[in-house]
Amino acid sequence: MARAAAVPPTAPGPNQLQVSFINGVGVLASDVDAPSAVLRQPDGAEQPVELQPLSPGSFVSPVSLPTAGVYRLAVSDAGGDATTFRFQVPRKVRGPKGG
Repeated sequence: MARAAAVPPTAPGPNQLQVSFINGVGVLASDVDAPSAVLRQPDGAEQPVELQPLSPGSFVSPVSLPTAGVYRLAVSDAGGDATTFRFQVPRKVRGPKGG
């Protein structure tokens, strides 16, 4: 079973984590119950993520990404099959000063 993850808007501050489980024929896997997830921040601190069902095979959770840097998300299904995703939160870019 494949997994996909997205973290829009992938910026410091509030974000929404989206995790999908995709079966062998390429559609959302409706038989996935109670997946778990742990988010590792750039400083190594880990926080459990409570995934809420959005639709069969698709789950969401609000998450806070406090700083720019590399994050890792470990996702497991109820059977213990795990996948780790890596994503980068960019630093805010300052615009030119007006004057």
